[in-house]
Amino acid sequence: MAQTDTKPGFRLPWTAERTESDAPAEDQMIEVVAAPDTAIPDTAVLAGGRRPTKFMAELSRAMQAAAETARMETIAGFEAEAKSVVEEVHAASAVETTNLRRQADDDVAAVREWSKAEIARIREETEARIVLRKTALDGEMEAHAGVVQTRIERVGATVSDYETQMTTFIARLKAEEDPTRIVTMAELMPDPPNLAGVAASVADAPAEIDPEIAAARGFAAAEAEAAAFTGDLDDDGGTDDGREDEDAAAEELVHVTAPVESPLTATRATARVVVMGLVSVASIATFKRTLSCVAGVAAIGVASGPDGEFVFTVSHDAGLDLAEAITGLAGFETRITAETADGLEVAARDADAAG
Repeated sequence: MAQTDTKPGFRLPWTAERTESDAPAEDQMIEVVAAPDTAIPDTAVLAGGRRPTKFMAELSRAMQAAAETARMETIAGFEAEAKSVVEEVHAASAVETTNLRRQADDDVAAVREWSKAEIARIREETEARIVLRKTALDGEMEAHAGVVQTRIERVGATVSDYETQMTTFIARLKAEEDPTRIVTMAELMPDPPNLAGVAASVADAPAEIDPEIAAARGFAAAEAEAAAFTGDLDDDGGTDDGREDEDAAAEELVHVTAPVESPLTATRATARVVVMGLVSVASIATFKRTLSCVAGVAAIGVASGPDGEFVFTVSHDAGLDLAEAITGLAGFETRITAETADGLEVAARDADAAG
């Protein structure tokens, strides 16, 4: 049997099944199926031949009405299905929203647990560093007491030496009978030394503290010193401390008196250290501060050279091996490239900056 193709759920009333023997023929009868409540005239079934015009019009209206009815029934069913699907989507959305909120709550709880653990760790580390710093303070206080004692002893030795110079000078002055010579000698009477400078020449020993604290404090100090650095020796603290006038007076006095050595001139030396390789102002300030902490170094001045080098004028004890002290500076990779008549030439690199 053959069947007319139709869409499921939308069958027009006139799409009835036919048998193989129901082949179309002009001489067969035509069966008209109309929608309910549609009046079909008695002339609806005719033998082959021309149909009346009124019949065709009424047939068309009946078919159109049947199609409209089928369309409305199909759309109504489709809208009901859409409503059901939307309700299912809303129900699934409520479950998914609940799951998202639960996941967010779990994540927030995990963050809070992590925060509590970090706070506890930081608190414990803070307490440990505080204890370490307080312990280091005891050593610093002991070392500082030694420095203070050394300063007092050096001031006392300077006073004693000056008194010896004055006694010797007055004795020679009294032994002189020529008034002209007496006037000349009186003008060369030794001036009192700068005791404050003598005391300040003894530097505090560097303290051994927590590297984190030292890094933070050292960086702040380097930045402050670098901001104040002008490149002028006089502005950077100077290096003579009044010793040039004392040296000149001693040279004049040697012609009329026996030489008397002073700790300020006999045990001090000045070296000109030319350093290449320091690439930042902070490195320069750190190099100066580290070198000034070496035992035996009294004062340091810094000036910039014409070719990117920096000239450190170092006043130090005569017995200090300055080259060994420089090559052993902590935090810097240094090597002596040349020894000059008045000092050293050094290649230096900040180990932290290089890393």
